[in-house]
Amino acid sequence: MQKVQWRPQLNALTSPQSYRAQPVPKESLGYDEMAALISAKNPLWRPGLVKSILLAERETRKAQLFSGVDSTYKCNFGSELWWQAGEE
Repeated sequence: MQKVQWRPQLNALTSPQSYRAQPVPKESLGYDEMAALISAKNPLWRPGLVKSILLAERETRKAQLFSGVDSTYKCNFGSELWWQAGEE
């Protein structure tokens, strides 16, 4: 089993101070890499189809977040609204 790298992150809203474990990723995968991995597990799905679905899901979730609606996959992850300077 692989170990998860992490670092302590200060929770500034607590008194006395507390910390939480902040996972540190070893690498980052883009849409092409994720599509290839998903396609490898599902041979009927071509990487291009998977990538288009991933991009459509991203745009749909972003539109819902801008409308004030959060989406969470059960037992998986949630999303939050944030963007960097220069993004639309």
